[in-house]
Amino acid sequence: MNKRELLSIPFCVILLFACNNEDLSPEILGSSIESNHKRQELYIPYADSVELKALAQNKKVLDFELARKITLLEMNETGFVQDMAWNGYHLAPNPVVIYNLESWPKFYDFIAFDSENNAIGTIRVNANRKNSSVINGVYSSVFDYNEFLTKSNASNPSIFMDWKGEQFVGVRSKGGKAPKQIISVDNGTPVLMENMRELEGEEIIQHMETHILPTLIPDQRAFEKVPDYVVADEELNKEIEYGKI
Repeated sequence: MNKRELLSIPFCVILLFACNNEDLSPEILGSSIESNHKRQELYIPYADSVELKALAQNKKVLDFELARKITLLEMNETGFVQDMAWNGYHLAPNPVVIYNLESWPKFYDFIAFDSENNAIGTIRVNANRKNSSVINGVYSSVFDYNEFLTKSNASNPSIFMDWKGEQFVGVRSKGGKAPKQIISVDNGTPVLMENMRELEGEEIIQHMETHILPTLIPDQRAFEKVPDYVVADEELNKEIEYGKI
């Protein structure tokens, strides 16, 4: 699968401590792609325009129509149209919405179609006004959203994503409130919302400094009792000193 992606500062910071942890990349990207010959069978849960307009009343939320217009401009300015070979493409009028853990839109997924109205890919767009760029990622496939939604027995489930990129499916609350219930997409088990919190910007950095970085720093006690034969070995000493950094 071809993918082009723009990373905001918080996501770049996350990658610094999790470059070897593939789970921090959005799971929805890799595990939910239908092959090309099944594209026409995909169920795409487009959001309702009235509901989207109501959500955009929040000053943090980017209006979906404005997001769509900026997306088209960014696609041309960044060269993504040429890179993806999407000349003559168009976007669906309404997006699929991925919500954060406060029931506000986190991403808009705009489905791209070719001149014959065949779905050819997805453009994931930041729904938060604070982001420096609108486009978060450009993908050459359409996600199988139904794979996620069917994990919930709710009548009108939504897809959620936390700040680490982990996905959930469940029932939204009023904007600004935690979801009424969510289920982990990975294992299908219910998640207690009291253990979940939406983080952004400096909150992510503070969380990393408190909970993540200390686990990556070597325990200096491991270097206190070094055998004499190691001390005498210049090359080994260099390795030890390097490990303390």
